[in-house]
Amino acid sequence: MSERELIAMGRELADLGYCPGGTGNVSWRDQDDVVITRSGVDLYKLAAHDLVRCKVDWSTRRVREVAPGASKELPLHLAMHARVPDQQGFVGHVHSASGVSVSCLPAFSGKTAIPPLTPYFVMKVGEVPLIKYAVPGSQPQADAMFASESAAHTMLLQNHGLVSWAIRTEQLIDRIRESELTAATWLQLRAFENVNLLSENEQAELRNAYPQ
Repeated sequence: MSERELIAMGRELADLGYCPGGTGNVSWRDQDDVVITRSGVDLYKLAAHDLVRCKVDWSTRRVREVAPGASKELPLHLAMHARVPDQQGFVGHVHSASGVSVSCLPAFSGKTAIPPLTPYFVMKVGEVPLIKYAVPGSQPQADAMFASESAAHTMLLQNHGLVSWAIRTEQLIDRIRESELTAATWLQLRAFENVNLLSENEQAELRNAYPQ
């Protein structure tokens, strides 16, 4: 069932225009395994034969058995899954236009690259920490993500793109969509001097009413 959900999720992210030119990758944690898209697959046409199963040593975040053809971004996916121990969740990594654009700018704050502009962003996403640039698919990139002190489930890779974890596919798509929409809004507003942001108290009220 979850492999079918993974395929549907990947196709929807592509349909939204978030994976141009065959970019982007998705995965699902199944107990000690991770099922991930193969390298270079076009998510728009994702099918069962495009999935690769990898056995993982979660204590080290390394693959126990070589899985030929797995996406080069596998270390990134393992890091995101490992941040939520023992949860059989999903990870999506996309190169959406506004998210990538914001990833090339200085972070809004030390906590988040995208500011708290709307209640929906705070309710669905919360914070999106900016992870310093490293070679895509490299272990240093994965280590920096895993070590982040943020409790956020969505991150922005500098000069690269968005990555998000969720226990349900619809929640993951909502997080990526809301991050992308808020990034687009921020790109339009950031040149203005007086932009209304949600206060810390307003954010706390939303987090209490809509826990992640």
